[in-house]
Amino acid sequence: MRVIHVAETIKGGIATYLRYVLPLQAVRYGRGNIRILVPSGQIDELADAGVLIQSFPRRRSRVATALVAAQALRLQLAAFRPDIVHVHSSFAGLTCRPLVRLAPRHPRIVYCPHGWSFTRVGHVAHVAAWVERRLARLCDAVVCVSTAERSAALAARLPQGRLRVILNGLPDRAQPSTTQAPVGSPLQLVFAGRLDRQKGFDVFVAALLRLRRAVEVHVFGESVLGENKVDELPSCVRMHGWQPFSAIEPFLQRCDAVVMPSRWEALGMSAIEAMRAGKAVIASNVGGLPELVEDGVTGCLVPPDDAAELAQTLERLQRNQLIAMGAMGRKRFLEKFRVEQCEAELAKLYDELLVNSHTGAGPQ
Repeated sequence: MRVIHVAETIKGGIATYLRYVLPLQAVRYGRGNIRILVPSGQIDELADAGVLIQSFPRRRSRVATALVAAQALRLQLAAFRPDIVHVHSSFAGLTCRPLVRLAPRHPRIVYCPHGWSFTRVGHVAHVAAWVERRLARLCDAVVCVSTAERSAALAARLPQGRLRVILNGLPDRAQPSTTQAPVGSPLQLVFAGRLDRQKGFDVFVAALLRLRRAVEVHVFGESVLGENKVDELPSCVRMHGWQPFSAIEPFLQRCDAVVMPSRWEALGMSAIEAMRAGKAVIASNVGGLPELVEDGVTGCLVPPDDAAELAQTLERLQRNQLIAMGAMGRKRFLEKFRVEQCEAELAKLYDELLVNSHTGAGPQ
């Protein structure tokens, strides 16, 4: 089986997803049968993926970049002749699905939005839902990374028969931390992700400005979309920029909790990384995050866009509570969020689609 993945952008959660799924697919199908097509400036995000990486130049707008991605994919369809085209993100889905459907001997199309654009706040949400409804009929399967994402798709009237829930996952390579901070030391918090409006970094900063207790915060990431800049940072915040996970891991091992104040989230790879390390997660009660964070058990859920409630939660939590929550989060990770489970479910889906193609069955 030959599979090509394509994305208009991967920085952030999509890169993490692909970084661990692709090597397993290379083992299952053979390294030469898996390819990935990404912007040239983001190749380093997948340096250890172990598959052939093809690239295209990034343009100033996401739509223009997605059009270039589709042009590059057209060449790959002729040269590589894939059986499966796996499209990631809504902009790549916008341009690549029609291209593949219209191509001669078109392969099966799998689409994963990694978070629906129509679940975001904005006056164009209904337009985005209309577009996704139409384009869903051009692909063979739509992978939802959480049950919340599937529910949102059904609410937007996407065709139920094409939807498949396959949870994100990570390899269990990071051992849970046994190091405990000294009694009376500041609470250690980590934020890892894009500093864009979706991730709610500005909400986190506003909450920190309200805190009376001593905390130390380590932030890993930068703005990708150039939106929602923060004017004032508390002195407790240390900015580290984009870093490989190997640089983040020591801070994750030493921290008391990971904070994810997202405004919308399909699932949340940073939360899975935290649970894998045995850390509590303080997250917004949105999207797929409640499927990861059981309030009061593996972490705490707070209303989105509510800096006051987030501050109150951070104010009252004690270190012993966070340690217990982290242990439960680790258990939940092992049960539900291993990348081997994710890859096996994708392989099952691919097989089903190819069986349908041999029997002449098309998309439902």
